[in-house]
Amino acid sequence: ANWFALDLGVRFNTGLYGTTLSARAANISGSARMSGSLIEERRTAASETFPETERTLDFDLTTTDLLLPTTFAFGLMIDFTGTPEAWLSTNPKPRLSGVLDVGDATNTNIQSAVGLEYNYDEIVYLRTGKRWMNEAESNRDFSDGMAFGFGLRLGLLGKAMAFDYAYTMLVE
Repeated sequence: ANWFALDLGVRFNTGLYGTTLSARAANISGSARMSGSLIEERRTAASETFPETERTLDFDLTTTDLLLPTTFAFGLMIDFTGTPEAWLSTNPKPRLSGVLDVGDATNTNIQSAVGLEYNYDEIVYLRTGKRWMNEAESNRDFSDGMAFGFGLRLGLLGKAMAFDYAYTMLVE
């Protein structure tokens, strides 16, 4: 199947206490149908009643139109420290930011996520977060969807070199 899809997003820095608002729509598309050599085949079938009779049959598996899961999401980011508009401190060396994201897709219930990022002087980054993934409909516990990470950004020969690592807890 082939789809042509469009993703749109907007981010608005309010200028109030380091608050940024965002909205996005993803997978805006039409429908598509599966096709190809695995669905269209030629088979030679022998009849059980008359084994000497063989016929070559062309057949297509029945497929239906599929839509990509269109998603709508809204986000809120707040700089607690590190920017001129920050809530707690305007010192640019340590920066602490928080994020809240709420999304709804055509194939899931509403899902939300929260996250925190601390960075010192745009060199060392520490991150943590939690994504809620429809716990009401599954056997997931609170630790499922937790994430932790760190990053390091260094200048090397006039270029920025970055290393990031993340660990996400998912229970199957």
